[in-house]
Order: sequence, then C-alpha cells, then structure tokens
Amino acid sequence: LAEASGRRLEQVFSIIEETSGRIATSPVERCLREGMVTHLDEDVVLIGRHAERRDVQSSASPLRTADGTIMGAVLVFQDVTASRALQKQLAHSATHDPLTGLPNRLAFERALITVTDQARRELRTHALCFIDLDRFKPVNDTAGHAAGDALLCKVAEIIKSICRRQDFSARIGGDEFAVILADCTPQSAKRVAQKLCDAVAALAFRWDNRTYRIGASVGITPISLRAATPAELMSEADSACYAAKAAGRGRVAIYGS
Repeated sequence: LAEASGRRLEQVFSIIEETSGRIATSPVERCLREGMVTHLDEDVVLIGRHAERRDVQSSASPLRTADGTIMGAVLVFQDVTASRALQKQLAHSATHDPLTGLPNRLAFERALITVTDQARRELRTHALCFIDLDRFKPVNDTAGHAAGDALLCKVAEIIKSICRRQDFSARIGGDEFAVILADCTPQSAKRVAQKLCDAVAALAFRWDNRTYRIGASVGITPISLRAATPAELMSEADSACYAAKAAGRGRVAIYGS
C-alpha cells in the first residue's frame, strides 16, 4: 500500500493488449467517464513490478457518495493465466498435427480459402504444392510406426526450413503434406519444390542401425484470379502430384503443363 499510494493507476495496474502490445484502456478510466460498471472483454496482460506478465480479467465499478456523486472506483481483477494457457493449448490442438507440430488439414483448408479469396480480390498469384512421400510405406512396415513417425517429423523439419515465413505448410494426411507459397509463380514454385525433393532424397534416416532413404513427389497448381474453388485446387495439385509420380517419382509437375 505504501508503494502504491500517490501513484497514478497505470503505474500500479499496468496492462497491455496481448496481441498488439499496445497500452490497454483502463477499465477505471472508462468507468469514471461513463459512470457505470465496465469490463475488459479483450485479452489483456498485466505487467508486474519486475516485468513479469500475467493474463488478467478485470472490471471497475463506480464508488458513489450518498447523493450519488462519483468519488472514485473499485477495480477488481483476476489472474487467469492458467485458464487462458489451457484455452490456447486446446485451440492449438484443434488446428495442429500433434506429431509434427505443423497445421493440420482443417487449418490448411481454412488458409486455402483465405488465399484463394485474396488472389481474386487483390490480383495476386500464389502456388499450391501437394507433397506425397515416395517409399515411405516400407519404412513403416519394416521398422515400425515409431520409425515412421520419427521420419515424418524429419520431413516436416525440412519443409519448414525451406518455406519462408509468409508461406503456409501443413500435414494433411498420413504421408501427405501441402504448402501454400505466397506471391509465387508456378515456375518459381517449381524451383522451391525441387529443392524440397532434393532435400528429402538426401535424407539418410537411421533407425536400429539401418539407413532408410525415401523421396518426395510434388504437384503444383497456381492460385490466381482464375482460381477454382479450394476443393478443385486441391484436386488439381493432387493430379499434378500423381503425374510427377508416374514420371518416375522424386519429381515436380505443374498442373496443366
């Protein structure tokens, strides 16, 4: 109390918006201005005296004299760090593959809808890459599912290392991955995809004193003004991937070319 006395509220109750990092509006300030109980609905973070961060919910109620004059306010806040962390964990689990940590098929389909609309609205060109692993099943059958899972994680790491920050990669099936390359022509996408194929082919996966080698085939289709529906784009990329496999595997094919 001695440390807080005489200080401005924002020096004691220092809160910021979680997403933007901007200073959040104090519920007390709004309460005194509007003369009514106010709540902070958005996610805010309380910055402690030693710069520690705690997620909080808060509300403020006006404090009135007998004749109704506002003489101050009562601030109530609750530490919700644990419950908010659980909410984030559940939200993450719903949209991410638990094995590789990449976004899952649901998240990818949502992202594809977004970039398809964006391509039409802003006249931008992106590329959708469908990646299917070659010779993966023998690893699963011979070395077991634990080995297969470990290998999938290695492939996911390769994909993440090759993709840029603005790209979107996901695991959409057993040994199937997909990538949206932002602002990328089909020919540029082909170079990126070939780099990915080469990296997967160069992977020497060791398990129980045995080395396994796999490959990857990639099908590409452009996401542009003429783009079909997201489902049709996935079908096009899948068809291109099938063509890459039919041509000898470990290759890249562009839909319609």
